[in-house]
Amino acid sequence: MDPRHRRAIKKNLVNLSTDLDFPALMSHLLAEDIFPEGKLEVFQAITSKPKQNTDFLMDIQRRGPKAFGILIKSLCATHQEHCADWLDPQCEIARPMPPFRQVPHDTGTHSFKVNIQEMRQIRLVKMQVINHGKVKMRDGTNKDCEAIENLFRDQLGFVVKKKQNLNLEEMKQLYCLQEKEDHTNYSCFVSVILSHGEREGVCGVDYNKDQPEVLRTEDFVDVMDHCPTLRGKPKVFFTQACRGTNINKQTTTQLDARRPKEDIEREKREEMERERIRKEREQGDIEKDFKKMNLGENNPRQNNSHVRSDILEAFPTIKDYAAAREVDTGTWYMQSVCELLKKEAHKEDLISVLTKVNNQVGERKGRLGDGSVVLQTCVFHSSLKKKLYFPPVGEKRSVQPSS
Repeated sequence: MDPRHRRAIKKNLVNLSTDLDFPALMSHLLAEDIFPEGKLEVFQAITSKPKQNTDFLMDIQRRGPKAFGILIKSLCATHQEHCADWLDPQCEIARPMPPFRQVPHDTGTHSFKVNIQEMRQIRLVKMQVINHGKVKMRDGTNKDCEAIENLFRDQLGFVVKKKQNLNLEEMKQLYCLQEKEDHTNYSCFVSVILSHGEREGVCGVDYNKDQPEVLRTEDFVDVMDHCPTLRGKPKVFFTQACRGTNINKQTTTQLDARRPKEDIEREKREEMERERIRKEREQGDIEKDFKKMNLGENNPRQNNSHVRSDILEAFPTIKDYAAAREVDTGTWYMQSVCELLKKEAHKEDLISVLTKVNNQVGERKGRLGDGSVVLQTCVFHSSLKKKLYFPPVGEKRSVQPSS
């Protein structure tokens, strides 16, 4: 085995010893015939999962130059893509699509029901998570990441691919690669970004005030909207990041009455100026979008599908405002999303759940160091043409059409 691949196995041995599902790999490894007869059965007889996985991973390093590629392909074929990503984060080994059979949908035309693999009841939904814990040290973000993986991978059966601490260029490249991937056998694409942000977009780990470039939300949404194998399928984007520096503070009319008149007038003028700048930027964005669309006879999308169709974008806060994050428990928004999806996914569509999230977060209050009360207003935008359901793994509940 290549020394690089040996190092990858040893580097991730602790995580793999607990996460790897060796029994699921057995049939694939037997078919490849790289182990001596009876060797796999020896591993299978070990009752301790960490020891079973560790012994197997140490032994496979002695099974020739093809062993690493066989391991990666076997992991993908058994829905253990997160283990494959640990070992091969740059996808140097070609990834096969897992075997797939589609359970017939209900005949209603008003709802998406994610496809389920018949044998294992695992839904083929791809979820891309980008977690930035090192951009200004976002304490608490790992709590969000854990909650997301626990819900979407373990309970809802998503294929979750996680990337840590990417710079701006790496984020752009990641979404470009996702656009080019074949998503034919996937029912849905979900993106989650956990980072700092500004009004126009999301910060990479290389963000600094001297070069304040960000990944614009509309840019990576547009990239995935152009993916040919995701057309007509729901594409969901959760962006957990601040969208400005304003703080949504609780105020009262009594406090306003005490404020000097000149302060109130000055703030009105500043607000009017911000609104003017915002409209100018939006007009510029619209013009750029029209140019980008290239609405002409040679436009390949013209007769194929709607632009920006079947997309849901969800944000923890409105534009120009900051979002709350607790050091010990994570962000208000993503924790609420995970909590309510866990409770409601078996009976409610995604927009209904997110409406409840808006209400739950909206009723929450925090305090700054000066004692002022902080509020938060969440928002989502949807061009979904049907209701989107994420029933838990194994759930066979019939989805009712909307009236």
